[in-house]
Amino acid sequence: MYDEYAPRAIDMGYHVHPISPPGFKPDKTPVLRALSGKFIKYRGWATDKVSVRTPQPGAGIGIRCGDNGVIAIDCDADDAAPAISRALSPSPVYKVGQRGGTGFYRADFEVPSENFYDSAGRLVVQILSTGRQTVVPPSIHPIKNEPYYWANGRSVYDTPVGDVPLLPRDYRERILKLGYGPKEKRPPRPERIDPETGEIENGGAVRTPNSIPLH
Repeated sequence: MYDEYAPRAIDMGYHVHPISPPGFKPDKTPVLRALSGKFIKYRGWATDKVSVRTPQPGAGIGIRCGDNGVIAIDCDADDAAPAISRALSPSPVYKVGQRGGTGFYRADFEVPSENFYDSAGRLVVQILSTGRQTVVPPSIHPIKNEPYYWANGRSVYDTPVGDVPLLPRDYRERILKLGYGPKEKRPPRPERIDPETGEIENGGAVRTPNSIPLH
């Protein structure tokens, strides 16, 4: 798989590395084929300057984000994916795995990796940039045990980086307008009275009954 598809993505300008085959733990992690023939964790995947071109039979394919401006917008929720896609303008290079989907964009400005959550604290969108990577088809999804697939007609194997749509400079504002925020919101914990001290615990804070909070 890797040996067939990785060179195509490399020729299109993407930084590519091997991804763990089915059964390797942890899954979806960068790996290298050792001299023994077994895969080991690829420690230098985030800093090595060139893509892996050596034979990696059995490995999946990963794209390193941040290189050449490549940004992956990973939507982790099926119900939110259409709204995210419309807000940013759909990318023709869009892959799907277990849920949601991931669109590929190109940034001509600095974009940090960042997570966005909905009001219930559910992780909805991940901005994958420098220091992050994403698995691409036809790699096998470790949970579904089926290949990832391209959904919008194009792929990293036939679309040069320069042809990937530009990420809007106000992408963050567009995501925030959808009601998603950068901080995970957790519901407050219910009050609990310590039977020994009589103190009331609430969300990590401790107070005594009828006490006046100090500010």
